[in-house]
Amino acid sequence: MNTDNCDYVLDFVIPVGATGPMGPTGPNSLVSLISNYYNNTTTTGTLTISSNPNNLILPTNSNFFTIDNNGIILNESGYYEFNFCGLLKDNSTIEKASLTLKTDNDNLIMIRLDSESEFYFSRTIIAQCNSKQKVTIMFQKHNNATASAENVYLLIKKLYF
Repeated sequence: MNTDNCDYVLDFVIPVGATGPMGPTGPNSLVSLISNYYNNTTTTGTLTISSNPNNLILPTNSNFFTIDNNGIILNESGYYEFNFCGLLKDNSTIEKASLTLKTDNDNLIMIRLDSESEFYFSRTIIAQCNSKQKVTIMFQKHNNATASAENVYLLIKKLYF
């Protein structure tokens, strides 16, 4: 018997039951985020936020973040996730450089270029922050280093809990 040419008829009804009450939606772990690219630099000091069209704050009507003079103001207390990446380069043999992600006077992440001539980095940290803290990235060259900071990117997420 060849089963390839058979027709089947389904002649039953699936019963419909009562619809229960709508329950609450579970919590979302992400409230808002800000994504910023920074200009390449060879000058010691605060990195400048680039005018990259891919910089964004989501949702667009969010008031959790404010950009202020190359810093990001965290407008609410809570837990934040910081994703920080980029490239540190220095062709000199002795002098080196560092990048520091800071909230006001506290160092969250410090990247040091000690022995390599190039160092690609990516770091993530979750930290509890107070309202009105300012997040900046500081570039430091030691003495006469020929160092540069390139392709630096920062993503900050305001977490729900």
